[in-house]
Amino acid sequence: NVEKNLNNAKELFQSQLNQIFSQKGDGWVEKELGELCEKIQDGAHHSPKIQYEEKLNNRYLYITSKNIRNNYLDLSNVSYVDESFHNTIYPRCNPEAGDILITKDGANTGNITLNTLEEPFSLLSSVCLIKTNRKLLLPSFLKGYIQSPVGFKNITGKMTGMAIKRIILKTIKQAEIPLPDLNIQQQIVEQLDDLYEKTQSLESNYQQELDALDELKKSILQKAFNGEL
Repeated sequence: NVEKNLNNAKELFQSQLNQIFSQKGDGWVEKELGELCEKIQDGAHHSPKIQYEEKLNNRYLYITSKNIRNNYLDLSNVSYVDESFHNTIYPRCNPEAGDILITKDGANTGNITLNTLEEPFSLLSSVCLIKTNRKLLLPSFLKGYIQSPVGFKNITGKMTGMAIKRIILKTIKQAEIPLPDLNIQQQIVEQLDDLYEKTQSLESNYQQELDALDELKKSILQKAFNGEL
């Protein structure tokens, strides 16, 4: 029952996303993503010759697909590059706080988060940077759309490659998104943020219950083997 409740909590957020972006509302228009963004660009197309484990002066974070998770950046395993390598990438692909980062290559294709880092860093080509025109499209609204079943299919449904799946930049730019005005976008973002926080709390509680039940099972089995029951 706890496992079922955990799955239901996970599906609740997806269900709400699907309802919002599949039904849409009055006054919504379809626009190509490229029309609504100031930049859609990937990172370096070649890996640096040297990567460093420690951050020192004139070194920059090097973010790849392994660091992009849904709704957060995983910085538990990061490396750094020198200034000369960083300067070959950053003028073309310059992530700033609030921009969207989406994995475009590999097993985690479609993972998406907002950039929460205030410092400049370098990206590998497996990650796509999306800078929306915030007078037209809120980054958080676009993130919600891409996380919805309809949006995810729209962005990733035409992935190329046999062994390694990838989304090409042209596909991302040509993907259509249903767009309401900014006030409606903000209302939807606030609604989704509230729901996400609640579902994450539910998931955490159910996971704790599962962990406790697992420990109880181990304890009972140990007592059984020791003849204490």
